[in-house]
Parts: sequence; C-alpha cells; structure tokens
Amino acid sequence: MASARRRGNNSRMQNKLSFAARGGWWVVAQALVLLAAALLPVWEAGGTFPTLALHRIGWLTVSIGMFIVAAGVQALEPRLTPFPYPRRDARLETQGIYAYVRHPIYIGLIVVCLGWAVVWLSDVAVLYGLAVAIFFDLKAEREERWLRERFQQYGAYAKRVRRFIPGIY
Repeated sequence: MASARRRGNNSRMQNKLSFAARGGWWVVAQALVLLAAALLPVWEAGGTFPTLALHRIGWLTVSIGMFIVAAGVQALEPRLTPFPYPRRDARLETQGIYAYVRHPIYIGLIVVCLGWAVVWLSDVAVLYGLAVAIFFDLKAEREERWLRERFQQYGAYAKRVRRFIPGIY
C-alpha cells in the first residue's frame, strides 16, 4: 500500500513538470523522425545491388538493432520513459547493456533504421538513417545534461562508457 502511494506521488510530481520541461518536443520530433525513417525507404525503394544478399544483410541488421533496443528497454523497466528528462523514480542504470553503451535504445533504433534502408535498397533512406543518428546524438546530449544534474556519478560513468559505440563513440 505504501509503495503504491509512493508510486502515485512520484507520478503526480512528474506530471507537475510541463510537457516541454520534460523534453516532450524531443518525443514528438522522435516520433516524426522514426515515422519518416519507416516510410521513406518504401517510397524510394529500388536499387541496383544484388537483392537477395543485401536483403539478408538488411534484415540481420534490423534484428540486431531490435535486440539492442529490447535489451535497453528491459534494463530500464519499469522506469522507462520516452522523455529525455529522468523520472523522479529513476536510477542510474550501469549494468547489462548499459555497461557497454549509455544509450542502447537510441543506437538500436539507428541500427534498425539503417538496416531497414538496406532491406529496401534505398540510398536516400541510408542518408536519412545518418540524419536519424544525428537526431539521437542531439537528444542524447540533452538527456545527459539532465542526467548529470540528477546523478552525481554520471560524469564518471560517461568517462567509462561510450555514448553509442563501445570504445569508440
């Protein structure tokens, strides 16, 4: 009963922050960016590469990206939020996939977008996938400012673990 009341209080406190203050416009932009990433290859499909091999590589890439997203989601449950502003009940996750990359959900979505572009053999969608990477890098940068404010140990974690690619970036 007390834990349910505490969850309710956390939820109400979180709701006191405005949509914009929690990074809501990042969430809206993310939905539009990902929708375009899903539809663009279908509109522009048709390359000149050997289809079967690239389709297989594309689907493998999509699967790897989905696995990375799932690992990130699983590690954050039940505190997962699409907002870049951390929830009141958030804690700094440094185990599992978060021991290798700071933003596995973002990098997983980038990998899915690039794989999807390869499935459809869409040159334009590959370029758009790179734009998706830039978008998530900017969103991660904003999110990390809030995480540094919330968690004293975030700076040390960020020095130890790369943002998207283990040991590189």
